[in-house]
Amino acid sequence: MGFPSIIPRSGVRCFLAFLILAGLISCSDLKGVPVPHEVPQDGRPSVSGEAEELYWWRAKFINALDEDEEPRWVSDLMVADLVIEPVIVEYASTLALWRFHRRAVHDANGHIFSFIFYADRQTAAEVFAMIERSPDLARLIQHGLIEKYVGDLGEENDRTNPGATSDGKWSVPLQEVWPAYIMGASVTWLGLINQFFNASGAAEQDFDELVGDYEKVNMALGTLWREEGQHAFLHHLNALFGYEPMLLKVKTEF
Repeated sequence: MGFPSIIPRSGVRCFLAFLILAGLISCSDLKGVPVPHEVPQDGRPSVSGEAEELYWWRAKFINALDEDEEPRWVSDLMVADLVIEPVIVEYASTLALWRFHRRAVHDANGHIFSFIFYADRQTAAEVFAMIERSPDLARLIQHGLIEKYVGDLGEENDRTNPGATSDGKWSVPLQEVWPAYIMGASVTWLGLINQFFNASGAAEQDFDELVGDYEKVNMALGTLWREEGQHAFLHHLNALFGYEPMLLKVKTEF
């Protein structure tokens, strides 16, 4: 399929791959990438040591996008793998839910990659501080892969409900449980990046070479989605819903 050579990861990245697998098959508490273990009746996930109200927070990595410019999708992969993955591992026990969001439109907002997470105020402050200290984020900004980082740490807000950041056009039951679904999808996407690329020693690697390696990973992800996505993702998701026909309301690219 033309994937780049897979180099086994060392240290925390091997541990992350193990945690993704173990978290999906075990209900024991694990230190690492958090995977929802159950769906609470009230829609509110639990975290170890939870004592404060949980809110939704967003870390945004922004690039302007000119009318004739194509988005540099590779920057999303680099932020997720180099900047956000260490945060997920560090704060696994206090991140109740999390996900990635990608958008790139030729408008005032442009290309934005977001890390969206559900946690208490103290955890959010620590997460944003860790992101701001990231030497890899500094490199991405220095070399123009990211123009601006914004951490959404504001005053008390109304985003305490697990479904608060879901699409308001959806039914309420779907809004409440969808965050767990998209978190699983985000775990899978990040795990695939882990599978396709060994970034150990990335801090010492020539930046242009590093970008080239992530470009190869991005191509591998595209190939996997194109050649295996129908069965691995869409077919099995359809099976969970009893193979009911899906109403496509707008032209859609899968």
